[in-house]
Amino acid sequence: MSEHTTLGVAMVVARPGAVDRAIDGARQSIRSLEELTGVSRSTISNVAAKPGYGIAKDKAVKIADALGVPVGEVFMHRDGAELA
Repeated sequence: MSEHTTLGVAMVVARPGAVDRAIDGARQSIRSLEELTGVSRSTISNVAAKPGYGIAKDKAVKIADALGVPVGEVFMHRDGAELA
């Protein structure tokens, strides 16, 4: 397993402040993101508010897609590496 996985699942973290900026820029709410992505409000809130809070890369992709931004603009690997 690479350093970018936990139990085989690619884990990523939000870039500091990036999720909040993207939510504001897209004029979305956490509730609307939950509806669009299927990712729970609590997970979206935690990602936005808690530096280092990890989520599966597939969830990060869903969030970024719903916000209309590239996933690498708002998320990165835990070790700071860019997302491909």
